[in-house]
Amino acid sequence: MTELHQPNKRVVRALSIAVALVLVSCGGGGKGSQAGGADVARGVGGTAIRTGGGETINLTAHNLWKEGVAAFQAAEKAGWNDQRCESVADKFENAAEAQNKFAEALYMAGVVHSRCG
Repeated sequence: MTELHQPNKRVVRALSIAVALVLVSCGGGGKGSQAGGADVARGVGGTAIRTGGGETINLTAHNLWKEGVAAFQAAEKAGWNDQRCESVADKFENAAEAQNKFAEALYMAGVVHSRCG
């Protein structure tokens, strides 16, 4: 039988911080900016969403990130098992592959793997 884990306050906090970094990032020019491109994820007010390191996030990576966050939250509620671990980690890893220098996605993949042992 698979052991169910209760949400770890540090992991939930880390997830919240990572989400905040991505969703509340400021727009404007900068290294790696694609602000004029159509493939840029945009937040409230139309500003380009950026990683904590300032890289503009592309729309594909952002959508994969959102899928990963939703799956992570669902697994936290339902409990982790091998299938959920693999699926949720894959979503974050795919987001990292779709976006150059997307440390937040790699971090969350690591959090998932740590949840699953």
